[in-house]
Amino acid sequence: RQDGATIAVGGQCNISVTVTDATAGSYTNITGTVTSANGGPGGTASAPLTVTPPTVTYSKSVDKTTAKAGDTLTYTLTAVVGNAKLTSDFVLSDTLGAGQGAVTVTNAGSFAPINTAGNPMTFTLPSGTAPGTYSVTYTTTVSAGATGPFTNAVTGSGGGGNPPTCTA
Repeated sequence: RQDGATIAVGGQCNISVTVTDATAGSYTNITGTVTSANGGPGGTASAPLTVTPPTVTYSKSVDKTTAKAGDTLTYTLTAVVGNAKLTSDFVLSDTLGAGQGAVTVTNAGSFAPINTAGNPMTFTLPSGTAPGTYSVTYTTTVSAGATGPFTNAVTGSGGGGNPPTCTA
């Protein structure tokens, strides 16, 4: 409602609104009847509005392509939020394979809470996180007697938009 505004004959009035609805889709925003103390009741106005859901892509990288017992591996998980703020928590679940020791988070970034006690570990970007690129980094040590390739998989869930996409 806009009270007390003055608009010249033939002029326009632009009103901005902040969209807080988390439900993506197409909407029509319709005003109530426009009234004037001088001109009486007028018509209504409408404008289309499209609420775009957030998108999330994620990836995982490691600093070494080969390792031996005792080596430290540094893993980086990256999530890219696009279009809009997250409307629900986005969770990365990271499963370490055999032959890798305890985990130390070296840079949590915007991820909270973090749970490295289990396998899979979980790293959470909270609902309301703005579009941008977010990373979490952790280290683990190759266990004595470890052989063969390591398996280490990450999956993403949530975020409020379309299902997250793994890019690497």
